[in-house]
Amino acid sequence: MQKKEKNNNFYMAFCDDRFKINRIAVTFIDRLEREKNTLNALFPMVLIRGNNKYKDMKEINRFLDNMYGASLSIDVDKKGDLQAISFAISF
Repeated sequence: MQKKEKNNNFYMAFCDDRFKINRIAVTFIDRLEREKNTLNALFPMVLIRGNNKYKDMKEINRFLDNMYGASLSIDVDKKGDLQAISFAISF
């Protein structure tokens, strides 16, 4: 396991040769504030719906299937007075 922390950014990596699946996860943590809560919750949902290159979820899923069945997931959680927005891809 590797661990690094600098300028309020935190990085952690686990490497294990026993598994064939890789997972990359990025989590953004923000304080719960009335003005930002809704935006923080909607932002990842809008991103997963499409972008300039892949216009809808069907195209995104088709691309992920061509990457050996990769899967993309998002999650928005509340932990105390913090809101965690997570993006993860498994391949």
